[in-house]
Amino acid sequence: MIRSLKSCEIRRAARSSLAGRWNTCAGIVLLFALLSAACCRLHVISAHLCYGICALCLPVLSAGCQWAFLKVSCRRIVRVGDLFSPFGSVRNYFRVLTASVLFLAVVAGGAVMLLLPGIILASGYSMTFFLLRDREDLSVTEAMDESWTMMYGHKWACFRLWMSFLGWFLLAVVSVVGILWFVPYFCTAMAEFYNRIQRCRLV
Repeated sequence: MIRSLKSCEIRRAARSSLAGRWNTCAGIVLLFALLSAACCRLHVISAHLCYGICALCLPVLSAGCQWAFLKVSCRRIVRVGDLFSPFGSVRNYFRVLTASVLFLAVVAGGAVMLLLPGIILASGYSMTFFLLRDREDLSVTEAMDESWTMMYGHKWACFRLWMSFLGWFLLAVVSVVGILWFVPYFCTAMAEFYNRIQRCRLV
């Protein structure tokens, strides 16, 4: 495994990038949670409206979180409003929404067959949304293909990184409020993983 992809080093780099910005990043996650709850509350008015808004907005907001934490990993200024960056253009919105649908379909399809194929597919396509942010020239399918190519030989390292967060995830779930800090930590680490693969490919 490439040394620069060691889980402990990536987590350390993520903490360094988050230093002084934990509260802002927690604010992004809190806003996402509040908007998600608001969408779910629409069920009181209409189930169809609730499902429609959730399907059309929540996957795009989730990508907005990833884009915000990509900025964090690059040591750029990040604001709570960055959560809405995928809504900045119609093209970006539909790219992200389409990618979300395809990603879910592919990973769920693999998981239905067996757990292992689902994990392989999830790790293989895990860089898709970062690529959609960095490479506006790419179509959704091109971004997914590029992610798969990038992750060749790195899927195990990605899985090890995921597993290294298992304890933190359990603590966050138990404490509930800890999720506000767990999500930035995990997503910034994934963004750092992405940045390191990109640098390795350029060497």
